Order: sequence, then structure tokens, then C-alpha cells
Amino acid sequence: MRAGIDYYPHPQVRITAGYCFVETYPYGEYPVANAFPEHRIWQTILLTQPLGRLTVQHRLRPEQRFLGNAATGRFENGRYENRFRYMFRVVWPLQGKTMEHHEFYAAFQDEIFINFGKQVSYNVFDQNRIYGAIGFNLGSPGRIEAGYMHQLVQQRNLQPDRQLVFENNHTLVIAYFCNINLYKDKQ
Repeated sequence: MRAGIDYYPHPQVRITAGYCFVETYPYGEYPVANAFPEHRIWQTILLTQPLGRLTVQHRLRPEQRFLGNAATGRFENGRYENRFRYMFRVVWPLQGKTMEHHEFYAAFQDEIFINFGKQVSYNVFDQNRIYGAIGFNLGSPGRIEAGYMHQLVQQRNLQPDRQLVFENNHTLVIAYFCNINLYKDKQ
């Protein structure tokens, strides 16, 4: 779950500040010892650009991460890390010239994650996610998407021969993006 507060200085610019809680579970070829918690504070600048029938988005997101201990699975002796994310996304309406309410669309995105700060040793490159989906715009309640994501992750640990460890994850994604407007413009 990721919650944030949006500000729109321009119709094509959204600035968001938010918080999320993440529980990471053992998975993949190189699983962590235990599930562990993470508290994350994040900020986003989302630039939306219409390009003919397409909508192109650029998302810039710094994150301040408070990670729990994977050895114990608790939030003790945790560490603090910074991460920067950049996402490029393209959306194609499948029915009309623009993505209107109650219409299907196709989406493609690529997102790179870069770690930085004193706590980062081997994995400055954190991960890359490539995603393709079919979605349905529900209008004011939000939208739903189903698709495939390939995730390339560089692990924090090294192999015994001091080589970097990379992992490929293949994921079926079903997502619901909700729109809740707590402020109604009274014009």
C-alpha cells in the first residue's frame, strides 16, 4: 500500500509526497533469510506529455528507506538507504483517440532503480523493471491493469568468488490504482 498527497502546479505536472510500508519475503534464486519490514518515505514528480494518441510519462522518485533486519525479520539494527527511481511510461488508448473513461488501453514502462549514500556498497544499480499491460479506465474510481513484469535485481551480497549476484524475476501483475479526491474545488 502506498499513500501520498498530490499537488498539481500545472495540468501536466504532479508533485507527490508519501509513505509506504513494505514487507519483503524470501523469494527467487537468492532468497533473504527472513521476511523483513521496510518503512519508506518518497517524493515524486510526474511529467505527463500528450503525443498524438499516446500519453508519455516521466516519473522521478527519490526514496528514503528504513530497512529492517533480514537476519532476524524484525525492525532492529536496521539500516537507512537512499534510492532514486526513474520511470518512462507510454499509454495507448485502444478504442478512441484519447484515453477516456470506461475504455481499454495498453501500457508499456521501464523503470530503473539506483541506490546512493554511505550504506550502499556493491549494488549502486539496484534493479530494472520492464512492464507491459492491458488496462481499463474506470473513470473517477481509478483504473485496473493486468500485465507482465520482468525484474532484473542486483543483490546486496556477493558470490563466494566476489562476483556480483543478479537475479531475474518474472511476475504476473494485477493492479488497481484508485483516485480519492479529499478536496473538492468549490468554484
